[in-house]
Amino acid sequence: MNTATVAPSKASRITWAVIATTVTGISIYLLWWLAIPRTHACEGIIPPPPGCTSTNRFGIAAIWTAIIVAAYLGMLASLAARVRVWVRLLLGALLVGSAVWAYYSTLNATPLGLGT
Repeated sequence: MNTATVAPSKASRITWAVIATTVTGISIYLLWWLAIPRTHACEGIIPPPPGCTSTNRFGIAAIWTAIIVAAYLGMLASLAARVRVWVRLLLGALLVGSAVWAYYSTLNATPLGLGT
């Protein structure tokens, strides 16, 4: 019997789901924490005072939120279906990698996170 194609046990699926949910929740929280300025109350004047410009972080955070949610849903779908172990590991790595890349991308306010 090939153990690589056997459906994961219930405990394994719960563990993977908790890890994926934690990574997704923390990353989305951090994305929006970066995207919305919280230093002080910003007046509605133009040009905005220092610390009140969000540049283009809002749009980048929205795009990366959609990407992270898609990776999360793919991870949950792999737990419900009978897939090989390496596919599940690859989806987990994709979720973690996209969460880290999204954070730096939003921090630098560039779509690829490579800075200015």
